[in-house]
Amino acid sequence: VQYNAMTLLKNGYRKTLAGKFYQAKVMIAGIQESRCKRAGVYTMHGYHIAASVANAKGSYGCEVWFSNKLPIGKYKGSPVGIRAKDISIIHTAHRYIVVRVHSGPFSLVVISAHAQHYEKKQPMLAKTWYCNFVCMVNCIMDKYPNVIVLVDGNVTFKNCQELAACSSSSSSISSSIRDCMDSCNGSFTGGICVKLDSIF
Repeated sequence: VQYNAMTLLKNGYRKTLAGKFYQAKVMIAGIQESRCKRAGVYTMHGYHIAASVANAKGSYGCEVWFSNKLPIGKYKGSPVGIRAKDISIIHTAHRYIVVRVHSGPFSLVVISAHAQHYEKKQPMLAKTWYCNFVCMVNCIMDKYPNVIVLVDGNVTFKNCQELAACSSSSSSISSSIRDCMDSCNGSFTGGICVKLDSIF
């Protein structure tokens, strides 16, 4: 699950969100705009949480949540869960966090990210962010076989035709996404990394 929380600093919001996730049997969640004040791995409300820190103004901050009640899978007929010690943070920034999990025979990398907003006065900001981010994802995919990307892309495609035709307008953020994906050889959709040919 990918979710922009806007903020998790409100009293009781984390507990409420964790309860809703558990009811929906959410094993892994990527959170944006958590605005966490400290980076690290924490355990609370039924989830192990890997967090990146907000910026100096208190904005941004991304997190990856792993249920400590729901199993990630089964091995030799027994359920395998995720413990806090199974989680390691590979890299963090205000707008993303890269987390690796290794539990029993299961190993994966999860990325939670919040894309740069598109600004008409500075259109290259979003394009540069996407190019850097997609290149980072490709590097991670080259090293790790199982990668999940949960991103708030700050862009909406109404349908598949719009997605396929997004390069038609050179001034749009959609075009920026398409251009940088083309240059970086791979990308993601629906939270799961795939090859570009599968999207376009």
